[in-house]
Amino acid sequence: MEALEIIFRLGVVFAIFSFIWGILTFLFALLRGGIPLNYPASLTLKALQYFVLTDVVVLFCMEDGDLNLYNSIVTGATLLMYFLGKVQNLKFKLAIVQIQGRHVNQQQQVNMKLEFGLVAIAVLFFVALLFKPELANNGLATWFYASILDIETTVFFGFIFKIIGFFFTIAIIFRMINALSVILTGGRRNTPTDNNRNDSDHFDSYEEVD
Repeated sequence: MEALEIIFRLGVVFAIFSFIWGILTFLFALLRGGIPLNYPASLTLKALQYFVLTDVVVLFCMEDGDLNLYNSIVTGATLLMYFLGKVQNLKFKLAIVQIQGRHVNQQQQVNMKLEFGLVAIAVLFFVALLFKPELANNGLATWFYASILDIETTVFFGFIFKIIGFFFTIAIIFRMINALSVILTGGRRNTPTDNNRNDSDHFDSYEEVD
């Protein structure tokens, strides 16, 4: 039950953080006159988002002054699933664009290796902060932390984000189960008809098609 409480709280934190970050990026876009960022700039902004969120997560871990191993593992796994979910959503959007036959210009092309690399770096950053949690206590992270607490304690918005946190908890649990299933089965789901198929005709639901 403690793990569920941690995941639920993180779901609320992620939802409110995304809400605040969305407002800030919208204002930034207005200042730029609505001109879209090229991919390197967009990736840099995403890296800042991931690192600040990681800072904030560590601050919430330190609320009770207890960074024990169990809480750290659950928090780290949840953070990893959250970041991987964002990458999967990006891949899904790109797939939709390809299906619709829309053209993606050179500046907006996405490098999935860099996207996954950024996730790995963010998780390593989280691990590093566990050993040096005082580094997470910086001006930007503490502002987000205080803002999240303010929104969370309001009656209306707090209730809405708690509902989002509930659904986030369910999604993370299923994502973790799915990840464990992939690891245990080697990324394959065998069906009774698999043996009757020709290997050249077989398609695995976990296999990516370029």
